[in-house]
Amino acid sequence: MTTLDVQSTLVPRLPPELERIIFEICASSQMKSAVVLVRVAKRVHVWIQPVLYRVVIKAEAKLPPKYHTTSSLSVISYGPFVRHLLLGYSVSNTETIKFLSSCNHLRNLALWTPNIGPHCLDWLDEMPLERLSTNLSRLFTDLTPTTFLRPFFSQITHLEITNTCSGWEKWCGLSILPSLTHLALDFFFDPEVVEGCLIHCQKLKLLVLVYDSDTIMSSNLIGVLSVVRDPRVVPHCMVREELKWEQSAWIWEDGPGRVGKGLDFWSLAEIVANQYTEYQGLEVNPF
Repeated sequence: MTTLDVQSTLVPRLPPELERIIFEICASSQMKSAVVLVRVAKRVHVWIQPVLYRVVIKAEAKLPPKYHTTSSLSVISYGPFVRHLLLGYSVSNTETIKFLSSCNHLRNLALWTPNIGPHCLDWLDEMPLERLSTNLSRLFTDLTPTTFLRPFFSQITHLEITNTCSGWEKWCGLSILPSLTHLALDFFFDPEVVEGCLIHCQKLKLLVLVYDSDTIMSSNLIGVLSVVRDPRVVPHCMVREELKWEQSAWIWEDGPGRVGKGLDFWSLAEIVANQYTEYQGLEVNPF
């Protein structure tokens, strides 16, 4: 076989546009395939890279290789492709800054690292965030109603507050979030805050009260449920884990039917809330 014959066999037989679509579909449907496909050719690497880094977890936990959460590449090189980012508990301040400054197209962000503060806010303001999970008391040194006027809050529909929320006067700024439909409060629940959110957050469809025991609800939670009677309030047992968050991110990105892994945290809570409406008018709270 001549050199010319060899070269002719290397030329793609499909139109590049169609070839790209095929590779993108294969990569999106199975992340294990994506890791392999990027090695096929340089052009394929360019096509698949946005899929490969769509969901990124930065954590110390040893995660299965299919999640591709670590890379020899610098985040600066793949940051623009990231749409869902989790920064785990052990992520340093330096790493936090590097990721937030590089991933400026995030739609979904979980800031579980304690190394956050006001120095992160300007980067958040540049992001088209729709979902956020974080400790707002750490993110803001002084939490006031005007805190929620920050630009990054304007498009957030799903907000999980991972710190103690007490006193509606401090948290009343939640009522000015224009897009907020889903809110989760973790582990300590002030009836005043819960009722304030239900009354004043005009678009709120779901308020999840997250607790971390699968057998016993805290007396605090039971007390809130005995006072607040609203079908939008759902108690939910959840252990915050990186892999569960990753699964939820892919389900939101591609849809439950495509991922084949069931419902994410918010969708499951919605189902419970819908079932709860059947108990309206009863004297006993079913939860």
